[in-house]
Order: sequence, then C-alpha cells, then structure tokens
Amino acid sequence: MDAGETFPFSAVKLGEDLSQKQLDDAAAPHNDMLSAWRKDRHEAGPAAPVYGTVGWLLRQYQKENVFLESVAPRSRGDYRNVLEKVASHPTKSEKHPTVGDLPVSSMTARAAQKIYSHHADRGTLRTAEKVQEFCTGAWKRMQPLYPQLFLYQSGHFINPWAAVARKKRRKATKPAVDRATVYAFARAAIEAGRPECAAAAVICFEWLQRPENVVEGHITWNDYRGPGNPHAIRIYHHKTDQSVEHPLEDTDPDTGEPILLYSEAEEILSHLPRRGVSMILGPQNQSYTASRFWRIIQDVRKKTDIPYFTLDACRHGGMTELEEAELTEGQGRALSAHRTSRHYSGYAKLTAKRILSATLKRRAHLIADNGEQNGDKVLTAQRSAVLTPVKK
Repeated sequence: MDAGETFPFSAVKLGEDLSQKQLDDAAAPHNDMLSAWRKDRHEAGPAAPVYGTVGWLLRQYQKENVFLESVAPRSRGDYRNVLEKVASHPTKSEKHPTVGDLPVSSMTARAAQKIYSHHADRGTLRTAEKVQEFCTGAWKRMQPLYPQLFLYQSGHFINPWAAVARKKRRKATKPAVDRATVYAFARAAIEAGRPECAAAAVICFEWLQRPENVVEGHITWNDYRGPGNPHAIRIYHHKTDQSVEHPLEDTDPDTGEPILLYSEAEEILSHLPRRGVSMILGPQNQSYTASRFWRIIQDVRKKTDIPYFTLDACRHGGMTELEEAELTEGQGRALSAHRTSRHYSGYAKLTAKRILSATLKRRAHLIADNGEQNGDKVLTAQRSAVLTPVKK
C-alpha cells in the first residue's frame, strides 16, 4: 500500500462455534470484495494526474480519511464513476483537454454549471445531481487539507459547485406491495422450490432489512432465535451500522402463555433449509448476486398473478404499514433504524387508509372544538366523531 493509504475494510464477526465449512462460506463474500479491491489497485491505467489539478484532487479525495470515514464502502464505486465523469469531461483547451487537466483554482461556478448542465440536458438528471453533490463535498472536505490549491475571493474560499443551479426533478414514488401480496408471493416461492426468495421477501417486509443486506448475507441463522436471544431476530442495517433486535414473542398477561408476534412470518421461515451460516443461500449452498436474485424473484412472480414485485417494494410496503398503523415517528424509527426524520418520512406513502385516518381525526377535532364553544361535554363530541351517513 502507498504511504498514508487507508485500508478500506474493517473486521467483521462471522459467527460463533462455526465449522470450517461454515467459516469458509461466511468469509466468501468478504474475500471476494478483498480480491476485487486488490485487482483494482494493481490494474494498469493511465498516468497519474498532476498534483494540483482537478483530476489529482478527485483521485486524492478518495484516499483521504475525510472520504473514507464519510462514504460507506458500498457507495464508493458510485463516487469513483461519477468523479471520473467529471475528470474526463472535455474542454476546448488544447493545453488542458479535459477538466481533470485543469488547475483546481481555475474551476469557477460557471464551469461547474456547464458540467452539471451537460448531464442534465441529456436527461440524466440523477447523474447531474450526483456530479454537483459529490464535487461540492470534495471541494468542501479537501480545502482544509490543501488550502493553497483553491479559488478565493476577498480572502474567502469559493466552492464553485455550491452555486450550481439545479433543475427540479420530479421524484417518482417508489412502489410498495402490501402484506397480502408479500405472503402470496412467499407461498408461491415455496411451491416453486425457492424458499430463500420467500424468506427474503418476508424479512424485508416484516423486519425492514434492506434488500442488499439480505441478499449479501447480513442475516444469519445466529441472528434468528440465536443463542444470544432465542426470542428475537436481530436485523443489521449496513447503511446506518445499526442493529435492531425485534422481539418474536410476548407474554399473555392473563395466562402467562407466550404469544407469537410474527407467526405468519415464522411459518414461512420454517420452510427455509439451513444451508450455511447465511439464511439466504441457494440450493447448492451458494450466495447470490443482487441481479441473479432479482431474476429468480421475477421468474417466481411470473407464475402468479402478481403484476409487480421486488424486495425493495417489500421493504417499502413494510414501512408504509408502520405509517398506516399510526406509530409515532420515534416508534417507527426504532423498528426501521433510520437515523434522521428526513430519511424516515420519505417512506410515508399517501395511502387511502392514512388519508382517511387523518380526515377522521380532523373531523373529530372540529366537532370537539364546536362542542366546547357550545358548552357541550367533550365526551359527547367524541361520540359524535363519525362520518355523517350518506343519503341515497
């Protein structure tokens, strides 16, 4: 490794009291990532960019702790691709044929706007947004480390990317599937001999684990009623580095008998054979790529009357159910492990059930308010808080 280069992986616990085969299976995806990283570092490529140029800045940025500590490993490939688009963007200068050849101090707000607009005008608005967001972060985080390279005005640092005028993009609402659809698919997957697909769908819907974490093996048999907590399932969210232990049982206060909280989900999981450390493995004990698993899910779906189905839609459906259940934001975030209100609220779909509930509460408030003004008891107002029957 180069001096000052940070190793991009951290230690991961594979399990406890595992056999050698189980250890090998658990370590396989991590070894694959390590091999890919080594290959990427040693592949022959173009000459290194000159110090002080935009190309050098963007490449150096990806080696610095300010990048490695703030950007998750799974997102770094996306950063590399987008920043390479910026560095390779052509210019009209013979001396500096690409943006990567330009001195960092020559990057102005007008130049940044042109690069953004190049992608936005081609219809790739999300790429244009990433260009602006990633470069804004790169300039902001690298300026304290290399202040002599940047553009200043009246002694103040100028971040050219912060001034980019962005086009408004209407974000499509991600589709969500409901509980009935999830379990219809799960039963169809079991009949088709794909219990791992059934289990993945239920895990994403009930316990809100991100699809990539499910497929990549971040849910293991030790997590499900494991020795550490035999009455819970542990869900790890790689994106936020949060773990949530969802209780699977409660106790009846009258009889003292256990109550299964996810009986339907556990019935689906009972069909899942124990093929290795990870719960989601194929018939030959193999792990899946995201694209391969998606194709298998679509093969199962086509044998049903379900028009649309993805693991992402399962998770969004689970999040929507939290909102329809009228959980507080704190309760919802306790289950989903979202760190911020902004990210959590983005999953709240405007379903008919939520709109009706809000309408009834608003009507009850109005009736209660009118009742107080007229001197009536609040209890009378609450009893009257029903929809007025429709006259036919």
